[in-house]
Amino acid sequence: MNNPLYLSFNDWFAQARLWLDLLVIAWIVSIINGGFFNWQLNRFGVYPRDFWSLFRIPFAPFLHGDWAHLVGNTKYYLLLGGILVLRDPSDFAVVSITTLLVSGFLGWCFGRAKASYIGASGVITGYLGFLLTQIVVARDAFAAIFFSLIVFSFFFGEMIVFPRLTGEKNTWNFGNTLVWGMTPIVANNVAWESHLFGFFGGVITAYYLIPFKDWLQQVIILWKNFIVG
Repeated sequence: MNNPLYLSFNDWFAQARLWLDLLVIAWIVSIINGGFFNWQLNRFGVYPRDFWSLFRIPFAPFLHGDWAHLVGNTKYYLLLGGILVLRDPSDFAVVSITTLLVSGFLGWCFGRAKASYIGASGVITGYLGFLLTQIVVARDAFAAIFFSLIVFSFFFGEMIVFPRLTGEKNTWNFGNTLVWGMTPIVANNVAWESHLFGFFGGVITAYYLIPFKDWLQQVIILWKNFIVG
């Protein structure tokens, strides 16, 4: 297939660049938000059942509540997003977009009233759902190894590659953070619904990966044709 768009989806360097560029954007937004506006830009998050919030869904993952929120999401994004790119670069864009839309829209539909939903956690748990489902759908050995690491982390504590940065005594380990972060037992200010919906979006994407890839390519082609004229 000689379609340049198809080739870019399968190009490891292009997808790795996208993976890092998205992280850089999140950090730049947080520097502006936290450094110059005292996190006041977070009022532009997604508010359930508020009509105008629907248009903010694509931008909410770049907003974070504070530096700890940003750092926590950064380390999980680097690991899970990196695994996606290394395993199959053509998966990264479609999994990111579909989990963002699913977690954002379902959070808008069923989230808590007057709560502001921000941060990339829904996309990150979507990566988790996608990779775990690939073990069943594609009998993926790479994903199975990843799952083993998650189980190890859940039972045996913080992963060596992510030492505690703040010295807090009750810092959750990697596996616990991902698993319990999708349940209502976490703190009231944690958007667990968005995390759970993101995970569900990752599962759905794993089952319908090929149709979603075709759909995304057609949407981008139509968009490029519209811009060019």
